[in-house]
Amino acid sequence: MSLKKSYLKHCKDKDLEINENQIKIVQKLSEYYNLNFGQSFIKKLFKYKKNKLGFYLVGDVGVGKTMILNFFFESLKEKKSRLHFNEFMVGLHDFIFENKKKGFFMAIKIYGRLSSANVQKIIWFCEYANINVINLNYGGIHGKTQTIEFKDMNPNSRVPVLDDDNFILYESNAILRYLSKKFDILVEEKKELLSKMGSKTLTIELASKIKSIPKSLSSYHLQLLNNGEKLAFNYKSNDESTGITSLLMDIKKAGIKLADLSTSQTSLEEIFVDMVNK
Repeated sequence: MSLKKSYLKHCKDKDLEINENQIKIVQKLSEYYNLNFGQSFIKKLFKYKKNKLGFYLVGDVGVGKTMILNFFFESLKEKKSRLHFNEFMVGLHDFIFENKKKGFFMAIKIYGRLSSANVQKIIWFCEYANINVINLNYGGIHGKTQTIEFKDMNPNSRVPVLDDDNFILYESNAILRYLSKKFDILVEEKKELLSKMGSKTLTIELASKIKSIPKSLSSYHLQLLNNGEKLAFNYKSNDESTGITSLLMDIKKAGIKLADLSTSQTSLEEIFVDMVNK
């Protein structure tokens, strides 16, 4: 029995009202079925037809859409499953979100020349995290940072600039924080990161060169720099005792004369570059 005849019988048995539009829809469903499921193996082998992925039924409330789909679903003999529209949309949303998270759908654009250290660390970070990224050469010899279009993205006319599906962000550290949060990347344990942020270096310029560091100073793990002209001592600024006072006293005891002292702290840029290079 054809799908149309089966539908007419179904309506008669259920004492349901039918109209011409419903009959037309049932005929279209019958064509859809024959195109996708009704062909024999031989016909499919020798006569290729492009399958339709599906159809969408539109109509006012109460005109019989659900009734027709229920009938069609029950008529199918093939393996089938039923999914409510809300459930389908939630599943589709989750699929898109997870794959966007992995960078499958759209590449993130980074405007900036690779000769810029601030651009480099973002590109390295994206490579480290397997984030799909497109690097566009702007700034330096490439120019284009003074154009109206670029100034709309960054009024400071500086690189790098991030474009993530029309979400614009500039300043390299802000971009790194955004990418870390979006792609849920735990780059480093909090304690280790805070430890790095508290690291300082005391550079000791010597009055005269020394060939090697005396054994009496071995516990300080000093570095000999500039062919013996300087000593470098790393310490934690947040420690209760930095060890600087005792170091200077022990240097004096070792007979080494000082010319100058200076301190420096690891910058956030250096920390991020170090992390993405691991």
